[in-house]
Amino acid sequence: MKSQDTLFLEQDKELYKYLHVYLLLLIFEGVFRKWIRLSNQDIFYFLRDLLVVLVILKLVFSSRFKNSSDHNIRFGLNIIFLFFSIYAFIAIAIQSIPAQVVLFGFRNYTSIFMLVYLCSYIRDKSRIFDKIYKAFLLALFFQLPIVVLQVSSGPNSFVNKTGWEIGATVFTSGEVVRPPGTFTNALGLGYYLLIVFGLLLSAHLKGFTTQKSANLNSLALFMLLIISAISGSRTVLLGLSLTALLFVFVSIKRLFQNNGGIKHTGKSSRLLLLFMYTSLVFILYKLVPVINAFIFRLNYQTEGNSGTRSRVLNSIFGYQYSDLTLIGTGMGTRHQSALALGWIQPWVENETLRWSAELGLFGFTLIILRQIWILSLAASVLIRNVEYRNLSPMIFISMGPFLVSGISTQPTIQGMSAVMMLMLVFRNRI
Repeated sequence: MKSQDTLFLEQDKELYKYLHVYLLLLIFEGVFRKWIRLSNQDIFYFLRDLLVVLVILKLVFSSRFKNSSDHNIRFGLNIIFLFFSIYAFIAIAIQSIPAQVVLFGFRNYTSIFMLVYLCSYIRDKSRIFDKIYKAFLLALFFQLPIVVLQVSSGPNSFVNKTGWEIGATVFTSGEVVRPPGTFTNALGLGYYLLIVFGLLLSAHLKGFTTQKSANLNSLALFMLLIISAISGSRTVLLGLSLTALLFVFVSIKRLFQNNGGIKHTGKSSRLLLLFMYTSLVFILYKLVPVINAFIFRLNYQTEGNSGTRSRVLNSIFGYQYSDLTLIGTGMGTRHQSALALGWIQPWVENETLRWSAELGLFGFTLIILRQIWILSLAASVLIRNVEYRNLSPMIFISMGPFLVSGISTQPTIQGMSAVMMLMLVFRNRI
């Protein structure tokens, strides 16, 4: 008969396999939607979440996992799912919104919690970071040649398809395509690059057990800088620069004890540290025209649109001035997916405005709680000497999506946000 420890080890091994499949689907599902002709490519919009739901149902009804850890986390998530289920019922039964629209809306709000729910059944969570780190790092070896091909090819070329019969639709300038990599849109690649950068820096702060690992991390950073330099995305380049500045701050902070003495830096590679500072200079050099353009957009309004400063502030605080109602217009009614399903109400691009518009007072409360949570994490990294300082770059890069860019705009973004949420929730144990 197998011991309890052996059973737990086998269970963790099985769950880590599911996590690995989720990550591969997140990074490479666009390959099937763009370049492989299938009878029903839309299935890849739902495959990741469907996999997680099926595995969770298996876990819930399996006696093997009854003694799993983190009951409190699953209890909290069950409460969240219950509130969203109540709103879904109200939308269908009272507000007479089509069930399909509500189902898409329910998925938009709950998708980022699914991976946390699944991994809460893992007893030894120390390998979660390594699994995510390796999957995202190795994917760079695929992204780099594909991105180079995309920016070097015409908008209607095979490599620039965004659908089986759809060419590139987003451009950096002229006919230079803004590359999406293996994803179906450039925004997906942008989120991927930001997460990879945070993972690489976090891995450096954690330290490497071998020189080979340190060298691979350096190579990955080099590839990431090349992709970022030709990505055509100001958001990516500015995000990398800000994250690199935080990394410098944390690195210097870790060199000194409270009494001013030098703190032992462990097994971190000095060569990698030098590479990182050199890379920071390189990014800032590449960013000179981008920074100038960004400053211009901060101070002047673009034709037909409000200035960048106003747009950013509106993204963070604009929900405070929305026409708040008790229950809102209904779950899913202001999302792009509702338009695709034929719903008549106009969609709302700003995520915080959309949450308060769809969910009313409940959505308004969720926005405030989300902002307080992520800002408290950032303050802990910058001010206090916390145990999860090794993940401080990951915490910092999550501020953009969670505060400004959005975490539920489309399936790929939901998946990337789910990965960030997983590392933030279990930050002390990975």
